[in-house]
Amino acid sequence: MKNARYLRQGCRWFDREFVLPNYVDTLHGSVRLPAMLQHLQELEQDNAQNSNDEKKLSEPNIAGGISENQNKKDDKPLLEGEEENSEDSDDETEDQATQRILKLKEEDRRRQEQEEMDRQALPLSVERFAIPEVLFRPSDIGIEQLGIAETIVQSIEACESMYRPALYQNIVLTGGSAKIPNIKARLEQDLRGLAPSNVNIRIYLPKDPDLYAWEGAKELVHDNGLKGSNIYLDRTEWDAKKESGQSAGDIWESVLNKDVPTSGLTFI
Repeated sequence: MKNARYLRQGCRWFDREFVLPNYVDTLHGSVRLPAMLQHLQELEQDNAQNSNDEKKLSEPNIAGGISENQNKKDDKPLLEGEEENSEDSDDETEDQATQRILKLKEEDRRRQEQEEMDRQALPLSVERFAIPEVLFRPSDIGIEQLGIAETIVQSIEACESMYRPALYQNIVLTGGSAKIPNIKARLEQDLRGLAPSNVNIRIYLPKDPDLYAWEGAKELVHDNGLKGSNIYLDRTEWDAKKESGQSAGDIWESVLNKDVPTSGLTFI
């Protein structure tokens, strides 16, 4: 990383390009290597291929005699009445048809690659890890707030001591930011340095963190043990309370202060 600052942007191993969607075929962007890194990668693959070819050539050719005799057989002159298959012939052989199809596929692939290269792309470099780092250290951009790990510890320590061990073992990551690579391991590391040493830490990362909170709310609403309780309001009740002059905080405070059955609430 120390030497990365001396390399040109687009040549560093962590450089990427975010290709914007064309909003015709897709609404999703994609990530690709910059052109220079693609070229370096192709050179490495060619060198590896050449090295393998040299090893094969250095091995004794056991079937050399057969290949040579076969070549001589193929080179014999045509007899009278025989016609050589060529591209000019009206009857296309199977090999010629295969070659023509492969050629068309290659031309289509090159066309798609050129269209992909012509699309608008945003160069990304240190932003790939500097931006997610703000979640853990907001002070890097001048925001004087606690990071994720400090906020979790502060929230758990504000609860009664008898509940804290269970809460440290039931930390759930939800939302699109939970898809950041290695965010679970990073959070575990930071929490281990802040939490008491006598408690275990367990972080759960669902397969689809985007919809996990919504799925949980759906199950909560359909839970038979919670039906008829005052844990939620319908739109009519909400609008009536708002029209009466109550704020959102006052509404939820009055709802949550009522008795709520706990039969359907379990730890993960």
